Amino acid sequence: QSEARSKRIPEHLQRQTGKRQRRKLNPRTELNSVFFDVVQAMWKHPYGISFQRPVDTRSNPSYRAIVRNPIDLNIIKQNAGSEKYPDKPSFLADVDLLINNCKDYNATRDRTLVS
Repeated sequence: QSEARSKRIPEHLQRQTGKRQRRKLNPRTELNSVFFDVVQAMWKHPYGISFQRPVDTRSNPSYRAIVRNPIDLNIIKQNAGSEKYPDKPSFLADVDLLINNCKDYNATRDRTLVS
């Protein structure tokens, strides 16, 4: 009966018995998927809204003079989505850059923003 059933129902629609077959992702894809999820959590954090897009240099004209390598969560999210991070240190370097840019720029304006 199972042979007859397998002829009527296409293989990809048949119920799998035993272990669920899971496609193995390549390590870089899997790693960047984790990074993407981390950025999504940062994005949804109440303070994340300030970091989602580039700093508006019209409202903050001195920003480019203070911050040499601007970055925002959208860039980091795109990099993770494009699998541009080969390892954890490269991802963390961009996150650290984001944090340090904030500290460097806001230290020139108001110390309470960076404490």
